[in-house]
Order: sequence, then structure tokens, then C-alpha cells
Amino acid sequence: MILLELFLIILQEFILDNTSLGSGDEYEGKDLYYRFSFYDSTEELESGKDTSWTVLNAKVKQELKDTVSPSIVVNPFYWESSSDNSLYKNSKENGHIELEKHLKNGNFTASSGIYDKDPKLSGKVKIQGTVNDNKILKDIRVKIPGFTDSDDYILLAQYTKGSGWACDKTESAVESSLNLKGFAFTVDSDEITQENGHTVTWTLIWDTSKIFGVAKADVKINFKATDQSSNPSDESTNQTTENAKTSYYKVDVVPYITSVSRNVKYNNNRARSGAIPLLRDDTTSETGNFITGFNLGTSIDSNQTTLFGVSDNAKGETLAINFSNTKVSVANSEITFRVRSGTKDGYVSIKVNGILNLNNINDNSAEYNKENIENQWFTNECTDDRFVRIWEDKDTFGNEALAKDIAYPAMAMSEDGVLYSSFTNYTEHKVFYAKTDGSTPVAVFKGYDAPEETTIFVKGSDSASTTIVNVGYMGNYQNGGAAGSWNPNLNDAGGYHVYDKNTGILYRNHHVFRFEQLFHNQKFNLD
Repeated sequence: MILLELFLIILQEFILDNTSLGSGDEYEGKDLYYRFSFYDSTEELESGKDTSWTVLNAKVKQELKDTVSPSIVVNPFYWESSSDNSLYKNSKENGHIELEKHLKNGNFTASSGIYDKDPKLSGKVKIQGTVNDNKILKDIRVKIPGFTDSDDYILLAQYTKGSGWACDKTESAVESSLNLKGFAFTVDSDEITQENGHTVTWTLIWDTSKIFGVAKADVKINFKATDQSSNPSDESTNQTTENAKTSYYKVDVVPYITSVSRNVKYNNNRARSGAIPLLRDDTTSETGNFITGFNLGTSIDSNQTTLFGVSDNAKGETLAINFSNTKVSVANSEITFRVRSGTKDGYVSIKVNGILNLNNINDNSAEYNKENIENQWFTNECTDDRFVRIWEDKDTFGNEALAKDIAYPAMAMSEDGVLYSSFTNYTEHKVFYAKTDGSTPVAVFKGYDAPEETTIFVKGSDSASTTIVNVGYMGNYQNGGAAGSWNPNLNDAGGYHVYDKNTGILYRNHHVFRFEQLFHNQKFNLD
């Protein structure tokens, strides 16, 4: 005989409502055992009294009330490269930052204001961070005094179970929010796990120029998060750092000059030192000068919201209003101006809401402050310093007739500040050097085919009789004859020569040092 036993398993769900459990302080937050008793059902026996039974003990930590607050922290600003940094879209065309680690050159020693060691912001920047809750987050907010009307926390994003975060989720949404509100907010990652709760990484894109007054020192930014039980994160007054991140970041919003230039119809090449050339009394609309940048203000009014000019020191503290404005664009990124009479060389500075730009005193070794161009060695010294050299077109080198028909000019200054120039004059078939003191130009070469390229070097004071003036030029063949009757001659051969009045070597009846000569190949003997 075979005995068959049939087991019937019935699965049931037990739902324990919070109201059916003890929720006093002696239970909440404690490790407890929930005891479940199971009895069978037998005919003629009373279930739970004299039937078979078993017990399940389940150890749990009872948290019927959510008393744990979320935490939110801000990452310090960073610059890894031109394609990975804290600027909007990682582009210097959108803004500028000065990192804390680059404020150690001695110009930023104050405990507050723009000369402290808080990061300096201009234009559109990214503020990034992380928020976590042991259960489920509800919203993320920020407070930036001077940015919102109430100076209170404003909502950045809100989380709803089932639908996720309400925030800016596309590039077009980000652009729209920036234009409309001056900020945009994105959730970059969103993860919910049993072990770590709800964790989000986020980015706030902020147009700093929308702060009241356009520029402002000691702006105290606070972030706050709440969870689904409305527990708020703790506020902090400790500055966030890489090693101790908090929800608090104090910054300075400052004007920043990206360029100083003349009208594009002119050659605006900077000097090798990085100095920028400007013309005095450049008054017409066609030849206006321009300052471009971030947080430059929206108007120049009787309250002097924006002042700009040339200062004789890099900090701009002795700002002389040497510029006359014709407009400040409503996009607050460009100023058109002319250089008044009497303006001297100096540092271009701008003051917005009492806040000066820091171009001329920041750390030029920082990558984001360098403006050299790859493979153009003569730009190696170019940085974001805005030092200008002021010129006046009333000055001529020697006489007006020569000055109007020149080519390949070069300039140098004597030790006592007298300006010299070398140039080719095609009408005269000569190379000259001259000064702006009205003295007669000195011819250093004459020949039918005038040289191309000149350069000049001046050593000593102009007033000294020992002043050394050297002019280099590329001399072409002279008197070499036709290609079929080529007769190379050292005295007439072309090449690179340097004029020096004290040498005994003559080329075309002018004293020179000979360098590379070009008579070694008939190909060059074509007049």
C-alpha cells in the first residue's frame, strides 16, 4: 500500500498598518523582534489553543517615523581643461572664474570683499553637488541673496513618486530657463537603493549678471533639500572645500573684460608684451573702440552704475575716467567708447556697482587667464591683462610725406621713452629709420627694388651720443644683370643685412653687418 500525503500551501499577504504598531520612544529607532505565530486547523480541535503551531521571529529596526534629514553638499569650482570646467558648456565664451587655489599671488589677502580668497565669478557658471536621503527626496532649493526678490529659498527641482524630477531636462529647456529666470537646474544622476537611499547629483547653471547691481561681493549661497517627510537638510556657514564639502558657498560676482579692441576694419594685433593699441580721439562711429566681457552693467547713468577708464595701477584704484562712452549694450556684454585727449598708457579697468574687475591682478599662470595662440610664438606673453598703449595719429616719423607711403614698419623705444621706427618707402626706394621728434629720417638703404621686411633695435638713451640704432632688412638683388648674364657680386648681392653706422662694411653705400647672402643661386637673380 502506498501512502500519499497531500500538502496544501496557501500564500497570504500580511499588511501591518503603522497604527497597529507601538510607536512610542521605547520602540522608535530601536532593534525589535516582530513575532508571528502560525497555527494549523484540525477537526474537533480549537485552532490557536490545542492545535499544532510554530513561531517566526523577525528582527527589524523600527522606523515608523522618518526623522533623518537629507544631506546636500556643493562641489568646489574646478578647471581641469578648456573642455572640462565650471563654466556653462565648458566655454570661456560664456563666463570666467578665478579658483581659490589661484588667489595666492599676494593681491587677495583680505578677509572679505573682492580681495579675499573666495572664488570670483563672471557670466554663466555651473555649480554642482550631491544630495542624499535615507528614504525618498522631495525637493531641492537654493538661496542667493540679491538674486531673488525675497532673498529666500527658491525651488530648483521637485520629486514625485512615479514621475520623477520636475526640472530642466533638455538643452532647449536650459536655454529657456536661463533667459527667463537667470538660472537652470538639471538632475545629472538619480539612484534609489535599499542600502543608500535616494542619491542625486545635480547642476545649477547660474547667470551671475542677473544678480541685483550686476556685480556683488560676498554672496552667500545656501542649498537646502527636503525629503518626503518634509525633513529639511541642515544649513551651514562653513565654506565648502574639496576635503570638507558643505551646503554653503561664499563667492564674489565681479565684472570681467574679455577684450579691448578697435573697429574690426583696423589691424588690432597686440604687442608681444600683450599690450593693446588704442588711438587717442578716435571719435567716429566707424572707428569706435570696444570693451567686451561679462557683468559690465546695462547702463551708465547718474548713479555711476558703471565706470570705466585707464588706471596707472593694476588694481584700478586710481581709476581715471579717460574714456567717453557712446553706448552700453542692453546685453551687458559690450561698451563702445572713444579715448579722450590726454589719455596715457595704463590698465583698462571697469567698476560696476562699486566692484572692480580683476583682470590685471589675477594669476596669469592659470590656464584660463592665458591668451597665447598655439604656434604663434609672438603671443606667448599674452594674458587677460588689459594694458593699453595710447597712440596719436598726429605724430609722424620724420615728415608727413614719408609717413604716408611706408611699408613694413617696426618700432622700438629708447631707454628715455623716445619712439623710433624703421620702414620701407617705395616712392623713395629706400629704407629709413626715424623718430617722432621732428628730426630728419636717416636712410640706411637705397636701391631700385626696395627691401621687404624691416626691424629696429635701439639701445641707450636718445639724448646720449652713444645711442645704438640697428635696422635689419631683407635686401634684394641690385645691379645683378639679366638672368642670362648673371654676375654675382658680394657688394651688390641681396640678403639679410643689419645697418650699423659704426661698421666699415658697405652695402649700396650704407654701413651694414652682413648675415645671410643670396648670390649663391641664379634663381634669386631676377630683378
